[in-house]
Amino acid sequence: MDIICSTTFLHQGVRYEEGDLRRGVSDELGAYFVAQGWAVNAAGVDDSKIAEVVAANRPSGEGADVDLDVQDIVQRSAAEET
Repeated sequence: MDIICSTTFLHQGVRYEEGDLRRGVSDELGAYFVAQGWAVNAAGVDDSKIAEVVAANRPSGEGADVDLDVQDIVQRSAAEET
């Protein structure tokens, strides 16, 4: 199965990026990704239309700007505390 990733996700240590066209994904795995809303079946999709397919199938709420509040922390191991 050929899929187009509609969002970025990890599956079993493999990173799938939004907009990736993955050819030869097993039918079972491809169907799982499609069912989760992470990808769409790319059968018959022209390579030049990938961006349109991704935009039309992006999970709701994604693609918006995100603000991150990063704070410094210090973590000590149990060995360091003794």
